[in-house]
Amino acid sequence: MEIGKERSDLGSYLSMGAEIIENEWHKGEIFVKRRGMLHPKYSFLHNDKEFATLHWHRSRIGTYIATGMIDFQLDLEVTSMGRIITAKDKMSNLSRLTNKSLNQAKPRLSIELSNGDNFFLNQISKKTGKYQHTLTVIKAHYIHSLAEFKFNQQTGRSHTITAINVEPIMRWEAEHFHHLMALIMSRIAFIQEHGKTY
Repeated sequence: MEIGKERSDLGSYLSMGAEIIENEWHKGEIFVKRRGMLHPKYSFLHNDKEFATLHWHRSRIGTYIATGMIDFQLDLEVTSMGRIITAKDKMSNLSRLTNKSLNQAKPRLSIELSNGDNFFLNQISKKTGKYQHTLTVIKAHYIHSLAEFKFNQQTGRSHTITAINVEPIMRWEAEHFHHLMALIMSRIAFIQEHGKTY
């Protein structure tokens, strides 16, 4: 009887864990709005509801905080050359976004997470609508991309500075969703702050 109860409790626990992960990513269109000049705050909005914020404390130091069902925070730092962005969680696990190209016009971007998972970013500079640049998130073995980040090199007058389209396939990478949002948006924010690509 006790064994049956333990299995039932374990099943409920696993189900609850899957539900938490599934609710921590957001399918469809996400808009990132910027507020403030000296120490800007970036709000991530899905269906007009804020689910995360990115605060730039200094020009190369930031904090990403996810709100909702779990307490999630990443400390972000941009290297002096602007080619590496690191994200450290509360357990000091380190993830990084790296540009391996010296050619600023043709970046070779990759993301290596602390658990060893790798993602790649394709940047296309071509005006589509009101945005000049698109960063596409891909991962080996997937046919389709996971997400697209559209942005301009400079912030302009609009408070909305980035439009993100998250594909349904991101569900299978839900546990990495906030890491991807934090690292990629940090790169975009850094580019916009400095007015050139890195």
